[in-house]
Amino acid sequence: MVPRPHMKKARICVTLVSNLLTDDNEGQSPEIPLAVMRCASPGAVWDLVSAVVSAARDHASSDPQGPASSPLLAATFLHFLARWGPAYLCPDPARYDPHTSNFEVLHLWPSGSPAAAAAAAFCAHLAAAHLASYPLEDTVAGAAVHLLSSLARADGVRPPLAAASPLRRLAGLHVAAAAGPAVDADMGLEAGPPLPAAVSGYLRVGVRGRGGILAALCRTLADPASEPALARCVDAAAAALTTLACVPRGSADPRVTDQVLSCIELYRGMVAAGDMRGGMERVPAWITPALPQLAALMGPHAHDLSVCEGLLRLFRDYAEGFAALLNGEGCAILLEGSRELLRLYSAHHVGARAEAAGSIRGNVSSAEEVAAEEQAYDDVLCAMQLLIHLGTRNFLDTICMDGTKQVATTQVTDVIFFGLSQILPLMTEGLFQFPKLRFQYFCLLDTMTETYPAQCRALPPDLALALSSSLHFGMKHPDPDVGRAALRGAAALLRESFAGDPPDPQPLEDLTPHFLADVVFGGGGIVWDRLEAAADLALALVAADCDRVVRHVGNTVLGAGAGERARDGISKALEEMVRPELLEGALRPGFAGRMSRVKFRQNFVAFVKKAHSFLFIK
Repeated sequence: MVPRPHMKKARICVTLVSNLLTDDNEGQSPEIPLAVMRCASPGAVWDLVSAVVSAARDHASSDPQGPASSPLLAATFLHFLARWGPAYLCPDPARYDPHTSNFEVLHLWPSGSPAAAAAAAFCAHLAAAHLASYPLEDTVAGAAVHLLSSLARADGVRPPLAAASPLRRLAGLHVAAAAGPAVDADMGLEAGPPLPAAVSGYLRVGVRGRGGILAALCRTLADPASEPALARCVDAAAAALTTLACVPRGSADPRVTDQVLSCIELYRGMVAAGDMRGGMERVPAWITPALPQLAALMGPHAHDLSVCEGLLRLFRDYAEGFAALLNGEGCAILLEGSRELLRLYSAHHVGARAEAAGSIRGNVSSAEEVAAEEQAYDDVLCAMQLLIHLGTRNFLDTICMDGTKQVATTQVTDVIFFGLSQILPLMTEGLFQFPKLRFQYFCLLDTMTETYPAQCRALPPDLALALSSSLHFGMKHPDPDVGRAALRGAAALLRESFAGDPPDPQPLEDLTPHFLADVVFGGGGIVWDRLEAAADLALALVAADCDRVVRHVGNTVLGAGAGERARDGISKALEEMVRPELLEGALRPGFAGRMSRVKFRQNFVAFVKKAHSFLFIK
């Protein structure tokens, strides 16, 4: 038992052992570090790990309310096991060089050994024990989920972990918590029902924590031998959704709202488990049939922003991870559910969000304050990301060209541009100060203008003005990603405007002076980090009306007070860029057209260099 005065030292010691024995394997195949394989004594490794495990066991057995208990120390033990377990349990000798490695370390916890099975069971026991002991500590819940997920992703560790009694016990707790107290908590997952205290503790775990636990259970129980247990875990979430669908509309019981949020996070957990074995086939089979019921939850709870945000997150995550794998029918179900979500979100919250966004005066200074205030607009961020995924050309082609022929193109564009019409008024100067919102907004504009330029040109006048103002703002923004997205969007809209009959000259009159003054000849050299996108817009401007561009260049150069030598040099570079035969070739399709566009970009770069050398380099 670690006395309270020494808990900080204990955390430091556990972290030191973790860094000594393991590498940070996030995003990589976990392996024992080469230095340990070469130099470490197997006995020393065993003793170090045994000391940490013994301390973790003693800490888990202490009273959570007592002086010897600490959630930070509990999270430290869980993080140690999450780094150590995937590398040392059931290692694959084929991954190590026999000439430079001490294979005795690999034989400490080999595959199929009682030591490996006991270690996997202890990891599951510690995760479940701390979840029950510290249900309100998000740090502990995140560490427990991370531990189970890390072990489940290791192919050698997954079978003994899935067979461990504590893991099956945790699955039983999940089933009991998802189904409610009226349902038999055992359901055959583990002999004997879960203890009431354990169920009570698990029920107090935050809703996001329970979603992460279900994701970890799905990854762990994905092997054929554990298929019945996996099915019961998923069925428990489906039963919870069915139960909520029967709740009378207008119920003001806060417990119902908590159950709705819990159910949403359980389905988000299933979506997050897409990296499980067979997840690309299993997850759509679980989620797609449930989308209508999930969207229906919005009806009685549309006034609650937390429910709206949770559903937007769920549909966003599912569209991001699985829209490319769905057939036409699945895409149609996703589109219809998204339509209902966006309609109710607009009716109940967009007006209030616009009013709140308009009250922001840009007085947020530190990065921490910006991040904290930006988090209050996560619902807007999720709505934009959902529209981006629904607006991709791949989604449109799948939903409209599938053999079922259930959805017309106009139905897709109606949903997308309804959402865009709600987002455009929201993005005021106040929200543009938030990096994530600003970036996703211009990603949305980039997707919409590239994929649906005709519909963007047909927006009502007030929305068209908001779109044009956003593009002008983005072109000169210091963030290069924002600038490139805005330039690409402006080029797509310009090409569409002059493809009509008759062509619309208004965009040209608005864009040409903004583009030349703010981007090409703008101070600070912002054009250099967005040259390719700027060249594409320059090509569209020159192809639409070359004389107008030449005239504006002349006015800009003269207005800058350039001398005769400067004007002559810039004029020669401009003449080379706007040669008629080059412009004609750049507008052609096929390989010849691509080569001409590459040549135009090269000439545009030469023109910008020449202009800047005369105007800014003294």
